[in-house]
Amino acid sequence: MKVWMDTPRSNKQILLEDADFSPSKQQAEATSSRLNIAYDSEDELMYRFQIFSNNLKRIERAQTANENTLFGVNHFTLMSDDERRAFVMPHTDLLSFFPESENIEEPTTPLAPRPASVDWRTKHVVTRVKDQGKCDSSWAFALTGTIESVRAIHGHPLEDRSEQELIDCLSKHGCVDKFPDLTIEYLKNEGVTLEKLYPYTGKQQTCRKIKDERVKVPNWATFVRNESKVADWVAAKGPVLTAAIVTHEMYAYKSGVFNPSKTDCEKHHVGVHAFEIVGYGTENKDDYWLLKNNWGTKFGDHGYIKMKRGVNSCGIVSGALAPILHK
Repeated sequence: MKVWMDTPRSNKQILLEDADFSPSKQQAEATSSRLNIAYDSEDELMYRFQIFSNNLKRIERAQTANENTLFGVNHFTLMSDDERRAFVMPHTDLLSFFPESENIEEPTTPLAPRPASVDWRTKHVVTRVKDQGKCDSSWAFALTGTIESVRAIHGHPLEDRSEQELIDCLSKHGCVDKFPDLTIEYLKNEGVTLEKLYPYTGKQQTCRKIKDERVKVPNWATFVRNESKVADWVAAKGPVLTAAIVTHEMYAYKSGVFNPSKTDCEKHHVGVHAFEIVGYGTENKDDYWLLKNNWGTKFGDHGYIKMKRGVNSCGIVSGALAPILHK
């Protein structure tokens, strides 16, 4: 088996071949060193390497089953399943995951024929990949990401908006939450300020009202299980926020088009995670969605993942939202 491993200290990759799954002190030390992680005791080091070995076997199985996807070792490989669940939301019903509001409407106006591929990053209207840390506030990152992009498409400066404000002022359960019920109304009436004025901490704090630099979102477009309409909108209007069921294999994604099995999505899922759709295309005859994630740039392809398009893979467009801003 061949597995790619990131090496943070050198920004390069190491190709592991014929990995030995019998943990040893030397292997544990080498693994933690490559990932630039230190542990307090030898017992903790060996415990982590046992987790690493089990996850490496899982990666091997995923690689065997997905020839058009490359999987590899990253910081998630040293985490237990319980620890990795902190990065996703404990929901499986994607339709109830999204908020309801009278300010959300399904678009009916036909859009222009779409091109074969779109990548809004090439237009310099997508902000940097962020890192939510051990706080699954992905709903907040997907919201701010789409607002940032659509506003830039309208000719405004590309600026980071505050996820922390949304967590502090909307969430009832801190980091572990679906889209809060009053999200749409809050963004319509109050808006959201800049990240530099209300920086991210990765935990819920007291809501603060920052009066400056606010952007309001008067309306939203919604799409329910209609990948064609989502693609039309992405091509004509800009990025869309969505959510999907997360499987264990997703944590190890490196590149290619990820297409988890229906069985994994339904029976071996970890939770739900929100993404920003910043484009779409075709690779090796596989149609895909280009998703911006918020697990930092060490995840996936510099923070991005391509998911199979056209089959509602892991519910990727069971529900999707797009901000409608005044120019």
